[in-house]
Amino acid sequence: MRSASLTRMDNLWYIVGALIVVAILVAGPSIRRRVNRAAADAGARAGQRFAERSIAKADDQVPAMLDQLGQTVVLDAPEQRAREIVTQAAAKRAKDHPDLGDGTFGLRFAEPTDGIVRLVPDGTATRVQVESFREHGGYPMLMPVWKTFRDEITKAAASVGVTATAGPVQTYTRGASTEGGSATWTRTS
Repeated sequence: MRSASLTRMDNLWYIVGALIVVAILVAGPSIRRRVNRAAADAGARAGQRFAERSIAKADDQVPAMLDQLGQTVVLDAPEQRAREIVTQAAAKRAKDHPDLGDGTFGLRFAEPTDGIVRLVPDGTATRVQVESFREHGGYPMLMPVWKTFRDEITKAAASVGVTATAGPVQTYTRGASTEGGSATWTRTS
């Protein structure tokens, strides 16, 4: 048989255990909210630092993007023959490079006319150049699309025995921003 003092001691541990369980049940939601809030704040600070670094990096890359968009291709062919070559190249990715007619082609980032490519007679040759383009998110995003199109034009020209060379680099001026903060860039040279 157990002594009375031992039973009282057992009861004391049961009471302490019950008080701990009640404290956890009462304080648990408050602790959870504090932990969640601290984690959310830490995540927001990390996200803000990442966004600031990304924007700074993108700002540094704008001149290189404009330089790539300013690259031209000179086809050693009259305009009509050059148009056939560019049409052949555009057909490989018709969704990204729609033929807009009259010697112009689109460059698609989001819309078919985000960029406008024009064929320009240049003596006995024809120059293919970006005339204008829209930026998205405040940055000119068409550089990879234009580079791919230039490569396709060069391949199409080589397949029919026409020489394609790099032409003069064009420069652009940024137009007024729209409500979304984006603008249209137009060729200045």
